[in-house]
Amino acid sequence: MKFAMVIVEAEDERREMTQAEAEFNTLVRWWADLHSRVNVVASGKLAPKGTARTVSWRDQVPIVTDGPFVEAKESVAGILIVDLGTEAEALELAKSWPAKAGFKIEVRALRSSVSE
Repeated sequence: MKFAMVIVEAEDERREMTQAEAEFNTLVRWWADLHSRVNVVASGKLAPKGTARTVSWRDQVPIVTDGPFVEAKESVAGILIVDLGTEAEALELAKSWPAKAGFKIEVRALRSSVSE
């Protein structure tokens, strides 16, 4: 069963440089370990929210605007799609995320079609 893990980071969370560097090194090891033991379908860190383009519609006409659609104190920092046996396994994987301060991991089953 495939699960999407949406990595959410608080925008206003300020970490000292030494803590951020330590988190980065820990994350590098976590990602390497993850790929060696879990079927990772796709993963990646998203570009900064300021680079986003949003498509919306007015009277059925598409409108493209710069930036994210909503302002928030949190934004999606990355996404991970894994193929695991159960939701419990996905939750355990999310709990192992090493950078705790300022992060949340949203876990959702990935449906195979729009009609599900």
